[in-house]
Amino acid sequence: MKIAIFQMNIEWQEPEKNMDAVRNWLQNIGNDIDIVVLPEMFNTGFSMTPEVDAEDMNGATVKWLISVAKLYGVAVVTSVAIRDKGGYFNRMMFVTPEGHIQWYDKRHLFRMGEENQHYMSGDKRVIVNYKGCRFLLQVCYDLRFP
Repeated sequence: MKIAIFQMNIEWQEPEKNMDAVRNWLQNIGNDIDIVVLPEMFNTGFSMTPEVDAEDMNGATVKWLISVAKLYGVAVVTSVAIRDKGGYFNRMMFVTPEGHIQWYDKRHLFRMGEENQHYMSGDKRVIVNYKGCRFLLQVCYDLRFP
C-alpha cells in the first residue's frame, strides 16, 4: 500500500485556494497511490472560529473530497470543521474512491489552543478497514492518548 502525505502551506480561511493547492499536487503525484493524507483542517487552517468556517456534511468541502477521491482513485483522509448536533466538531473523514465516507470526531481537544472552547468532543473510536488494513482514525492531539 502506498500512502502519500501532503504537508502544505495552508492559506488561512481560504478553502478554495487550499483545495486548488491539493488538486494541483494530486495531478503530479502519479497514479499508484492508495491513500492521500491531508493536514488537519486543510481547507481553513486550525481555526477557532467554527461559526465562520464550519460546514455541514453536505457542504462544499465534503463534496469536493468525494469528487477528488473518485477522480484520482484514492482514499482521501483529512479533518474539516463540521457543524452537527447543535455544535461544531473537528471531524476526520476517510473518503474512499467509491465516494463512501467514514468519519470520526476528534475526542481529545487541544486545550492549550482553546479548541475545547469552540468544538465538541467526539465520543467513539472509529476503525476503518481498507484494502486489508485497519486504520484507527485520530486527529493530531488524539495521538497522545492511544
